[in-house]
Amino acid sequence: MNFCDPDDKVFTGVEEMIGKCKYYVEDDFVSLTKSSHVEFSLLHLNIRSLRKKFDTFRIYLNSLAHLFSVIVLSETWLNESDDLDVYRLEEYHFK
Repeated sequence: MNFCDPDDKVFTGVEEMIGKCKYYVEDDFVSLTKSSHVEFSLLHLNIRSLRKKFDTFRIYLNSLAHLFSVIVLSETWLNESDDLDVYRLEEYHFK
């Protein structure tokens, strides 16, 4: 281990975590969340333009049939002139 390289410490244990990561298609995700009690759930999407993909995002979110604790969207490409009310989801609050 090189003590001058911060990445050596940051990535300690990554190998073990990689084996624990699981990916689900929508139907598998719905089955998983219906069969187990989930106290906290987070959804992150790199949406790359919320303006263009908002309707698709809502359809995808509905297909998951799960009320997430937190939804994080990156690369929304929104700016101060955008009306955020257009992108509201009934079940969620902006922060």
